[in-house]
Amino acid sequence: MCGIAGSYQFGSGPVPVDDRINNALRCLAHRGPDDEGVYRNGRTVLGHRRLSVIDTSPAAHQPFTDDGGRFTIAFNGEAFNYQELRAELEAEGHRFRSQSDTEVVLRHFTLKGEGFLHELNGFFALAIRDAEKDELLIARDRFGEKPLWYCEQDGRLLFASELRALEALGAKGELDPHSLHQYFTFHYIPAPWSVLKGVRKLEPGELIRVNAKGLERSRWYDVVGAAKRTETSSDPRGRLRELLDDSVRLRLNCDVPIGAFLSGGLDSSIVSALAARHRTGLRTFSIGYAGAPYFDETRYAEDAARHIGSDHTSIRLSTDDLAAGYSDFLTSVDEPFADSSALPAFILAREARKHVTVALSGDGADELFGGYRKHQAQLRLSDPRSMDKAVIALRPLWRLLPKSRNNRITDMFRKLDRFATNAGGSNEQRWLNLADQDPDDDAKRLVPHPVSPLALREREHRLSRGVKGLHGI
Repeated sequence: MCGIAGSYQFGSGPVPVDDRINNALRCLAHRGPDDEGVYRNGRTVLGHRRLSVIDTSPAAHQPFTDDGGRFTIAFNGEAFNYQELRAELEAEGHRFRSQSDTEVVLRHFTLKGEGFLHELNGFFALAIRDAEKDELLIARDRFGEKPLWYCEQDGRLLFASELRALEALGAKGELDPHSLHQYFTFHYIPAPWSVLKGVRKLEPGELIRVNAKGLERSRWYDVVGAAKRTETSSDPRGRLRELLDDSVRLRLNCDVPIGAFLSGGLDSSIVSALAARHRTGLRTFSIGYAGAPYFDETRYAEDAARHIGSDHTSIRLSTDDLAAGYSDFLTSVDEPFADSSALPAFILAREARKHVTVALSGDGADELFGGYRKHQAQLRLSDPRSMDKAVIALRPLWRLLPKSRNNRITDMFRKLDRFATNAGGSNEQRWLNLADQDPDDDAKRLVPHPVSPLALREREHRLSRGVKGLHGI
């Protein structure tokens, strides 16, 4: 994990030289404790904080400028296939002065322009300055794994890996009540919006072209379009196994200690097992809760670790340990985020960092493979059987019964009511209903500022637009 920040001045006039970029980089020091660099030229200022993972030498210092001096990159992320890309270029006669993936990424840009993004197998947020044209390209990876915030203010484009760094660059904004409403509804604030008016998150698969006239935003990758172009395998199980193994293998390529988070569940166990095939003595880490055996899954993680032969560490937290972690955790979060696993995951990462620099995890597998109850509900509602039809028919009854997460019976009534309620409507509306974490609409009572129902509907439409291009589950 690295951090980037920077600015581009529109119009004419000298670019102000001040400490704002340095202040922003101080805000990002926890993302990149190993090195810091600043580039100033023309209208552009680029800053970088580095966590050294590939080529830990000074030769990979960023921002990185090519040998001709025309192009300069600030890169947060990793190109997992950089060795293959480098070998192809070397076969054509290209030479490199570092062993870093950053230099390979920049070289591909100089040769292919924006099309180089499609060559990258990885996660990233990057900014590349073209000194000859005095232009800037900013891009985010296909699925938005690496963050990037931006805004236009006082005749400049400001961007950074975190909101606090953006504010250090000079971004200002009032609380956005519509974003606050979305937070209370979905328990997070979806991109492209943020908690502040005028501050945006670059969306997954998006890029921004910046020049003196302004900025132009476009999408370089679209998951729906990509899915339509993907060939169907005659052996989908075998193909999936190959893809998972290859993706884990690629992510193990680094010059620092690497491990894996292992909960003992399907997702992290599969990732850890594949990693153990490619790296002997793999370090794995799990977190549990002392005094709360119902929530403590470390025994499953320890069983999985013995099976795959990893060097395992179980970290058991008390209630006091969790409470002690709140302050640091809240400091690390830029805007409200209500995932109940975020605090223990933060503590797990902090403890694992004492042993490894990089860790793999199974995060995202439930979304990709349909692991949540909402996916089950969609599957059953698309082809309801007799029991499902009975639950739907009894909707008036579920509406009357008490519903709460506080005990098993009332929670069952809550789930049955939600299932029956979502039986009708379009896939788009059903997706929104199932993503809604607060169906009782407490958001209306919790947001102290007036909001526009039309603006909220427009946001919901934009949020769910991808559903229209997909089918079924």
